[in-house]
Amino acid sequence: MAANALPLSTAPITQTFCVSAGSYEIPWTAQASTQSGGNWLTVTPSTPATYTCGPQATPDGSQLAPGTYNGSIVVTMAGQSLTIPVTLVVLPPATPPFIGSVVNSASAIEEPVAPGEIVSIFGVGLAQPETNPAPFEVLFDATVATPLYTSYGQINVVVPHTVSGQTLTNVQVIFEGQSAAWTLPVAGASPAIFTLDSSGLGAGAILNQDNSVNTPGNPAARGSVIQIFGTGVGSLNTAPVSVTIGAASAFVEYAGPAPDAAGLYQINAVVPAGVPSGATVPILFSVGSLSSQSGVTVAVQ
Repeated sequence: MAANALPLSTAPITQTFCVSAGSYEIPWTAQASTQSGGNWLTVTPSTPATYTCGPQATPDGSQLAPGTYNGSIVVTMAGQSLTIPVTLVVLPPATPPFIGSVVNSASAIEEPVAPGEIVSIFGVGLAQPETNPAPFEVLFDATVATPLYTSYGQINVVVPHTVSGQTLTNVQVIFEGQSAAWTLPVAGASPAIFTLDSSGLGAGAILNQDNSVNTPGNPAARGSVIQIFGTGVGSLNTAPVSVTIGAASAFVEYAGPAPDAAGLYQINAVVPAGVPSGATVPILFSVGSLSSQSGVTVAVQ
């Protein structure tokens, strides 16, 4: 005879299992017992039965402290017996997610958020990794934000455009509970350039004219077009976008959304002829009077 074992459980469940003896129906009994935690396991029917499927085993951990509990079910049939081990795992109550900071994903700076900006939310118990997704939501007021990256301690999302025109917005994470509201100031734009090491400082996330990554070992030529990637242009996307490399203004050929990348902004600019060569030439982009963070560099040959 054979039977399927009960799964692990974090809450009371009912599991139906089968006892088979070929094509014959033979009277049998089932008896549950526990080795720890008291009488948390029951099985029905425990009186003699003559059908092959239908008995139900119910582990109930609702009155147990968090921990692992062991029990068993003994099925007897035609002078034979089968012991089915049962393990019940009672988990501690889920704690609501906790938000510790919200920063611009490009600059890593806490600053006012802008519509369409990519921000990083850091905290504890925010979500599961992408490899093991579980339902979660990030709300800006009542609007769900588009997630780009998730982990237990970090979520990257795009700020909804519904915050446009507001001075404040409340962000919450809903995952196994609901975090407290985190109140953030809102700005028309919060421009920032992504960097290669994601620190917000140093070599910018910039491509050369041949689409290779700009690095000190692969600098851009004067007069060539570079692609600068940032975020936080916000509702001021109708304002002029300008680029400064070193102390020189660069001609902007294109400024707009990067292809197939929510919240990512792309600026194509010509490296001015008068820019001095160097591995760490300062670079900024501005939306109107608002400028990206200082400390970002580009390599120029």
